[in-house]
Amino acid sequence: CDSMLTTGGIRRYSDNEFYFSTGYGRPVCAFPGPGGGVANASIGRMDSLGNVLDLRHYSLNATCFNYAGNLMITAEKDILAWGAEDLFFILRTDSALAPIWARRFSAQGSFRFIKELSNGDLLAGFDLPMAGASVARLSANGDFIWCKSYMRPLGRMHDAIVESDSSFVITGFTSTDSGAKLFMMKLDGNGQVQWCRGYGSGANEWYTPQWSRIERTLDGNYVVLATLGQGGFFFRPFLMKTNLNGDTLWARSMGADGYVYPPRHLLVAPDGGSVLSGVISGPPPHLHPG
Repeated sequence: CDSMLTTGGIRRYSDNEFYFSTGYGRPVCAFPGPGGGVANASIGRMDSLGNVLDLRHYSLNATCFNYAGNLMITAEKDILAWGAEDLFFILRTDSALAPIWARRFSAQGSFRFIKELSNGDLLAGFDLPMAGASVARLSANGDFIWCKSYMRPLGRMHDAIVESDSSFVITGFTSTDSGAKLFMMKLDGNGQVQWCRGYGSGANEWYTPQWSRIERTLDGNYVVLATLGQGGFFFRPFLMKTNLNGDTLWARSMGADGYVYPPRHLLVAPDGGSVLSGVISGPPPHLHPG
């Protein structure tokens, strides 16, 4: 078909304007993607009632399977979109959706987050087969300043908080001889490790396909949302508060018997608490991976 695919991400631009990422299906392509899938990376603009005001799609090199999984809005009001799982590209446009630059990589990788630093540089977290959890610093024009990998070979990058001095704290999972561990790591602006902490999952296991999330609390510490697993499936949300060195202040998990709760998003509430959102499922005859 020749149509717009599902929405990948959405970001508020103004009180009445929102930008969203997606893919635009095309019927003819010399280089189809996985399973014959065909899509150009697409970015759209809509009002608060959901009316699409503008929609552009972009042809990238080497393949026409470039579904845009997420996006962000920079301080200069440019739009930065990147590929969904195993679609390894970044695309930058201005607010009128005119392309500024794009980078498409031949390696099989996945961007997990892209953050803007105070000087306009970009911090990108991604996964690469055998290179594990990786971080790159790029200029505002998309040129690599440095690129480093951590937790090889099976580390997975998830989320990050950028500090005022352009250092950053990242979260993810890594595999060990005793199973997977949730990790939190602080890097300076050159990618040097300042500290690193690993966290066990108690009587359960980690459900590593589900991303962890990190936010700063109102008192200046960190709160992390992850997912516990049971029997290879998602099971319970796991919420942990740490100090600025990654030391655990407290950790909580709860849920009713017979139900599973894969979490999705994390917000810090105005009263200093945390707001979680996700899915409740059960009681199922057979658990099914998300």
